[in-house]
Amino acid sequence: MLWTAAIMVCMTGQEPSYKTCEVMNAEWKYRSEAECMVAVANKLNSLMNIPEIDRTYEPVNYKCVSWIEESV
Repeated sequence: MLWTAAIMVCMTGQEPSYKTCEVMNAEWKYRSEAECMVAVANKLNSLMNIPEIDRTYEPVNYKCVSWIEESV
């Protein structure tokens, strides 16, 4: 399998839009959805521990996307 992680953060107190939100990744690829979700959680925790980011942005959405199905 090939999974990627995406995290959307938006400016705190603003309506989500192209101008007020950013999409970032945790890393580029993972072998499982569970590995991907752990990375997302770790990335969110590290971002929210940076005061400048925590005051400016809030997590709005995150997901792990499967790109390649596992061969049988």
